Amino acid sequence: MGDTNYERRMREFAPAKLTIAHAAAQIVRDGDSLIIDTGTTTTFFARELRQRRNLTIITNSTEIARTLADVAGNKVLLAGGELHGDSGVTYGPNAVDFIARFRVKHAFLSITALDVEAGPMNNSVEEAEFAAMAVTCATHRVIIADSSKFGLSSFARACRWSDVEVIVTEKSPSPEFFTKLRESGTRLVIAAP
Repeated sequence: MGDTNYERRMREFAPAKLTIAHAAAQIVRDGDSLIIDTGTTTTFFARELRQRRNLTIITNSTEIARTLADVAGNKVLLAGGELHGDSGVTYGPNAVDFIARFRVKHAFLSITALDVEAGPMNNSVEEAEFAAMAVTCATHRVIIADSSKFGLSSFARACRWSDVEVIVTEKSPSPEFFTKLRESGTRLVIAAP
């Protein structure tokens, strides 16, 4: 049996994703509340969060839920919805309605594409709807994405640039992105290995 698409994506840019995940985990303190959406970079991020305690995590990823559920003092809430077997993720109106009931300190999003004009994007409407709701539920909104996502476009816009407080990546994007991020008030963090 061959690798699933998710397993293949976990290996792509793995050193960059690990560097980004480590830097993003520095934002989180013991006792924080978070929404973490599904994605390979957010999976690496969840592994880094195993060093934190007493977190409240809301996610639509069974992998992220399993990773953080057995850490001392953590409370993990898994959004319901239609389960996608390849990646172990739930989507749809049930997942969006579930997270809409909460207010958290941080939302960490893994995005498919970062289009300079359209903004952060995902491959499906369901992914974008979950991300869009997550940003409305969080005081601090963080995108964690490797540099290969800059300049790409995808099917559905997840949010506006002005909805994003911080982007954590491993390499500097093009000057046009710096301009767009400055205009929108989005801070860029370049993670060092």
